[in-house]
Amino acid sequence: MSIGSELTYLNDTKGLIRSAIIAKGVAVPEATPFRDYADKIGDITSGGSTPSVVGSDWVWTRPSDWLALPSVTNGEEKVVILCAVFPSPQHNNVSLKFVVSAGNYVVDWGDGTSDTVAGGSQANHSYTYSSISASTECSRGYRQVIITVTPETGGAAITGLVWSQPSGYPATNAYGLIPFLDITAKGTFSTNFASDTYGFQYMGWLERIEFRPTGAITSLANGFKNCTNLRKVVISNVSNVTSLVNTFLNCTSLIDVSISDLGTISLASTFSGCFSLQSLTISTGVTDSNSMFLNCYSLREVTFTGTCTPTTTASMFSGCNALQKVSWTGFDGSVLTTTASMFDACYSLHTIEGFGGTDSSLTASTLMFRSCYSLLAAPTFTTNATDLTSMFQECRKITSLSNVTFSGSISSLASTFNGCTSLMEAPTLSIAAGCTCTATFSTCYALRSIANVTFGNRPGTCTTMFSGCYSLASVPPLSLNNPGSLANMFNNCVSLQEITLNVYTDNTGTTLSGISTASSMFSNCRSLQKLTLRAGINTPFSNFGLGSTTSALQTLDISGSVFLGGCSSFTLTSCGALTSISLPASFHANTTTVSFNSCTALQKVSGLSIAGMTSLASCFNACYCLREVNLTAAPTSTSLTTTNLFASSQSLARCVLPGIANSFSVANCSLSAAALDELYTSWPAS
Repeated sequence: MSIGSELTYLNDTKGLIRSAIIAKGVAVPEATPFRDYADKIGDITSGGSTPSVVGSDWVWTRPSDWLALPSVTNGEEKVVILCAVFPSPQHNNVSLKFVVSAGNYVVDWGDGTSDTVAGGSQANHSYTYSSISASTECSRGYRQVIITVTPETGGAAITGLVWSQPSGYPATNAYGLIPFLDITAKGTFSTNFASDTYGFQYMGWLERIEFRPTGAITSLANGFKNCTNLRKVVISNVSNVTSLVNTFLNCTSLIDVSISDLGTISLASTFSGCFSLQSLTISTGVTDSNSMFLNCYSLREVTFTGTCTPTTTASMFSGCNALQKVSWTGFDGSVLTTTASMFDACYSLHTIEGFGGTDSSLTASTLMFRSCYSLLAAPTFTTNATDLTSMFQECRKITSLSNVTFSGSISSLASTFNGCTSLMEAPTLSIAAGCTCTATFSTCYALRSIANVTFGNRPGTCTTMFSGCYSLASVPPLSLNNPGSLANMFNNCVSLQEITLNVYTDNTGTTLSGISTASSMFSNCRSLQKLTLRAGINTPFSNFGLGSTTSALQTLDISGSVFLGGCSSFTLTSCGALTSISLPASFHANTTTVSFNSCTALQKVSGLSIAGMTSLASCFNACYCLREVNLTAAPTSTSLTTTNLFASSQSLARCVLPGIANSFSVANCSLSAAALDELYTSWPAS
């Protein structure tokens, strides 16, 4: 056989071995060196069981100049630990505490010394750098020893592992200073892990852990949390474990995970803060996934192949900026109560498969898909939540939400669809009385219809509710419930043609509510032709944003409104298309200025009370088409300003100004002799 043929045969054999290892549930990426296949074979669990949790897009490679750990046979009660020894003595204090079923445990420290320690008592040791063979020094600058822990009594079991305060270390972050690099732990380990007590947590130097308990341990909660340098984890024989809560919390370097033999389990915060983890396949059943992958910034894909019946998925993938796809094959949402922030800030997420089956038990969905910029479609599901704040905010590619059922009576739609720039139609929604609608559809540039939204119960605050809805051509008549502020409500609705708006103090619809803030409410509604407003106007009318940016406005009906003390002026300038205006019977005494300056198409103003006015300066200036003015109620002010009252009102043919004693010019008007007589007779006797 030629050398080339032998190389081909060897490469084919490598492929067959790789396929066999993968078939046993251990991932072997293409780039894995052949010499590392031995480690992969070692990761195969007894009996060839399929791992319940697998994640190994990146494969951790053990440094070649680390000392090899001795093999530990399955069924042995033994822990072996690779430990670094530094030139600086302050880093060379270590501690161990093991619980055994009987008698003592023995620690061989790897430097020629050993201790026999009572079970449950702490073993402390200090290394001297110069006493460790220079042949063990690795490229990272430390020397190495291998620690071995076994029960002293034959047949005794290692039942628990406890980390205690190492001797000579400061109290703060003491665990993180223990220089354990690589651990293989096999034994009974029947004692559950617990927060800051049992387990391997806070080991800041640890890069690999192999943990194969044979006892009936039921919890690995907090087991490896804050092991910030941990790269690789191999765990098996944990069929009794029901909790992995916080197990790998803040393991910021974790990339290679294999956990076998799990049953149905809680995975709350299990991988939260695992910044380096890229992908995971989970075949176990899941009961709780709250914050499971919170802030896993590098995570790209997660696949669930087991039956998942979670009660909560709150913040499950929140902050997973690189996540692209999540899929379930056995998701059951029948007991799910909250999905709040589930996919919040998943900027790259484009596909969600298999999520659904939710019903009336789901009552919290705030921020569920916020900032899912790449999401093409929401999954089909039902939410009975009443607070939908920011639920789909900034979902820029979603065009329809018709597959999402909103079954609750909604109390908040604040920013719910804000920034959904491709959304074309509002989903079916039923609004509760006083519902907060701040920025609900703000910058929904493609939104064409809100016909599916039931407004019968009158929403409350509506600031920027439709701001930037460029494509919205119509809205149904709206009645609001004591909103207070309507600032920017329809700002930049450039296609909107008609608005009817009623503002009441409560849901009964009997008493008008005052609008105290209306800045730019209708600003840049360039296509708006008709506006009917029934409200208490408690701010200067110029704040509503009607003017040159609403140049198509033809009809304004505010006859059903009342003017309140906060309305100091009524100015409606540069509405070039306005031909008809219907006013209330009177203004408030605090309304002292009125003006229709440059309303070039306006033809008639009648029934306008000027009783409290102090200024009519330029009131009808440049009203080129104005033919009739019929004002009512004599002004009470003796110093009424009338400068340029009718400047450039050349079409004016009739004018009734009762009680105005001030002089003004009608030289450029079209008043006949009879019209002048009528005007003069309306003046007070001099």
